[in-house]
Amino acid sequence: MPDQQKVFSIGVYLAVSLADARQRRDEAKRLLAQGIDPNAKNRLMKKSFRKSAIKPARSVSSPKADAP
Repeated sequence: MPDQQKVFSIGVYLAVSLADARQRRDEAKRLLAQGIDPNAKNRLMKKSFRKSAIKPARSVSSPKADAP
């Protein structure tokens, strides 16, 4: 079903300014013109961000590190 329309979320209403919404829309249109699915790109970006996120402080300092 390549001709099926998909939903693209620009952001939360009133949290995103009209100018930002238009900019995000234009970027999505550019990606579509290049044959790139903007939703898939966003999913990949979120996934890579989660992988590179800093670990919580409790995993960095262990009880063994505090021992003399």
